[in-house]
Amino acid sequence: MSEPDTTRQRLFFALWPEAAVQQRIAYWAEQCAKSCGGKRVPDENMHLTLVFLGGVTPEQRGCLEAVADEVTVTSFDLTLDRIGYWSRSRTLWLSTSNTSPELLELAMALRAAMSLCGLKVEERPFRTHLTLRRRAHRGPRFREINPIVWHATDFALVASETHPEGARYQVLRRWRLVASGE
Repeated sequence: MSEPDTTRQRLFFALWPEAAVQQRIAYWAEQCAKSCGGKRVPDENMHLTLVFLGGVTPEQRGCLEAVADEVTVTSFDLTLDRIGYWSRSRTLWLSTSNTSPELLELAMALRAAMSLCGLKVEERPFRTHLTLRRRAHRGPRFREINPIVWHATDFALVASETHPEGARYQVLRRWRLVASGE
């Protein structure tokens, strides 16, 4: 039996909301507790994944950080106004009815970084979603929510560790998005 590769980190790029936005998101996770079931994502883990990188070597991480240093996407507003459910993965999520071009530009730039750094790029199209509950029994009875406006001013490289009590995320580094008018 081979030894696990401890030199690799399980990483992803994400938008990481400030505490006030996390609290507004958490409200909707609680609203669906009884009707949808499942396990709620802890407030401190709430994020919007831009690109899942998987197991990354230290060299690949350095490459990814260097490429991220060159990303010049303008900051943008993300309006979370839809709630949904994927029955296959039993995931309850928040999304937007109108994805900003800047969000798509950022996700595509980070996918390009994967390719440049020797990582396999996800073939599925980018889907704007923020997970609220896992192992949910069903979706909500409603689809629209009171909008949560999130002004995205940066993105982060995040490490994911799996523990018996659940995933633990650590923001390793942040990059500022370009302010409008800069």
